[in-house]
Amino acid sequence: MTGEVEGVILFLRKSLPPPIYTAPVTTDDHTWSATGSILCPLIFLIYINDLPMYIQEAELILYADDTNVLIIDNSQEALQTKLFLIMKKLET
Repeated sequence: MTGEVEGVILFLRKSLPPPIYTAPVTTDDHTWSATGSILCPLIFLIYINDLPMYIQEAELILYADDTNVLIIDNSQEALQTKLFLIMKKLET
């Protein structure tokens, strides 16, 4: 598996134009540059598309790079508690 991942990273580095601005992105065994490349929007979409499955306490509406969190409850205190818990989940 590691060889396959390295092969994909090498292929992408050779076939894509150089990014406008690079910043190191470190994973467990690799450091590579993604910021400013044409892959950034794709990587962002892969990352953000699972967000509604992770946050079950509210309805999340995604559109482009905007996210709306919809919470319904009977009291203001309950809304604040739910919002606090959701924000804590999003921070991790």
